[in-house]
Amino acid sequence: MTQQEKNAVVRSLVDEMAARDPAERGHSDRVAVYAVATGERLGLTDARLLNLRYAAALHDIGRALGSPDMKQYPFEGFERLGQIAFLRPAAKIVLFHRERMDGSGYPAGLAGEQISMESRIVGACEAFDELLFGGGGADLRSGAFDQRVVDALMEVQRVIQPVGSR
Repeated sequence: MTQQEKNAVVRSLVDEMAARDPAERGHSDRVAVYAVATGERLGLTDARLLNLRYAAALHDIGRALGSPDMKQYPFEGFERLGQIAFLRPAAKIVLFHRERMDGSGYPAGLAGEQISMESRIVGACEAFDELLFGGGGADLRSGAFDQRVVDALMEVQRVIQPVGSR
C-alpha cells in the first residue's frame, strides 16, 4: 500500500467520524497538527511521527462511531484500528491516549513511563484543543500530563494557527 493510499484510508475514517459528529473533523485535524509539531519538538523519528499523526487524527474513533461508555471508547477505537495492518501501531497509541501521568486516566490506570510518549502527546494535545474549542479540558499544568510534553506543546502552539473550526 502506498503512502497516498494509507492517507486516503485515514481520511476516509476521519470522514466517517465527521459524518456522525461534524465537530469531530476540526478537532481531529487540530489534534493531529498539534501532536506532530509537539512530537517533532521532542525529537521523535519520522516513523514514530507518522504513527502519531494517524493516532492523533483517529484518537476519538471509538467514541465517534458510537461507543456509549466514555471509559470504554479507547478500547473500541483500538479494536477498530487494529483491523487495519498499517494502523496497528496507531491503535496502541489510541488505546492509551486517555491515560494520565498520575494514574488517574483510563482504560488501564497506567501511570508515568508506562504510557508511551505518543499516547502522552495525543492526550495533552486533545486536552489543549478542548480548552481552546470545547469549553472544557483538563489543566495541562496538573500532574496528569507529562510536563515535557506540555512544555513542547506550549512552544509549538505559538506558531501553529488553529486548523479548521469546531
